[in-house]
Amino acid sequence: MKYCIIIARVWAVEHALFKGRKGEYIASGGSNLNKNMIKIGLMGFGNIGTGTYATLEMNRDHIKSSTGIDFEIIKILEKDVDRKRDIVVPGDIYTQNPDDLFLNPDIDIVIELLGGIQPATDLMLSAMNKGKHVVTANKAAVAANYDELR
Repeated sequence: MKYCIIIARVWAVEHALFKGRKGEYIASGGSNLNKNMIKIGLMGFGNIGTGTYATLEMNRDHIKSSTGIDFEIIKILEKDVDRKRDIVVPGDIYTQNPDDLFLNPDIDIVIELLGGIQPATDLMLSAMNKGKHVVTANKAAVAANYDELR
């Protein structure tokens, strides 16, 4: 079941980030950003976050060949940066400060993987208010705060 959730989430992320013609992608709000490299920030690195990271990295070549777009995950917001994980990522990619994602001019898209209504909603709103595109599959946060998030 967990594997299906991760695949569904990655499918949603891939389609939200990369749906469109080769060489361009459609992000939230339907805006076209003509880029060949997308810089991504992740919010949350628990089971779903690590699974999403691993699946995106595992499918990098497929995503690039089918869209013409490459991506790089450059920051991960995580409260427990010292926790032992079954996945290896560079240590300098972790942060406990949301502004390291929201104020970073290199990050194009923030993917919310925290779950729950709060602090996920506030963090998504902060990211959008700073001009970031946000991808989430967080039904609880969207249902509870649809008017604010749209």
